[in-house]
Amino acid sequence: MPFPQTWTEELVAEWLDLRGYLVKVNLPVVTPEEGGRRAPDIVGARINQDTLEIIHVEVGQLSESKDKNIKRIINKFSEDVCNRVKEYFKQLLNFTSDNVEYYKIYVAKYPKNLAEYREEVSKLNIEVKSLKDFIYEDVLPTSRQWKEHPPHLPKTKGIALPESHWMLYLTDFIFENFIENR
Repeated sequence: MPFPQTWTEELVAEWLDLRGYLVKVNLPVVTPEEGGRRAPDIVGARINQDTLEIIHVEVGQLSESKDKNIKRIINKFSEDVCNRVKEYFKQLLNFTSDNVEYYKIYVAKYPKNLAEYREEVSKLNIEVKSLKDFIYEDVLPTSRQWKEHPPHLPKTKGIALPESHWMLYLTDFIFENFIENR
């Protein structure tokens, strides 16, 4: 099984796993129309009632010119890549319906002028978030919800996140001990 290449990719993978998604990291997809092979950073899928939900997250830095960065973001979520990911999970999960919801998120580690990027790529249903916003708007609420409604009854006093989700555990610890109680 491939491992995330960065701590931010690990955080995204753990977040998806805690939400009940089957998670694949650096999923190799062949893109004959684009000529070659791609590997989306993190992709999670789950069947919710009669819908296949896919969340495709790319993590990166916006360190080049605006035009190059926008082109890179768009290429990471190309129609060919997204179609290959859909087909992979449909086959893996034996899902035969065409009812698929595909969410595309780009998490920028060191963002600059995100509003410009959001405007450009939102037309393609790509959500661009700063890492800070991703942690505050997605990761921490998921951790809180899981702790309030764990999938099992705890044997000890207090509810903690799974220790195997060490990045979620760390962000939760930092938030509770250094940010929330200030």
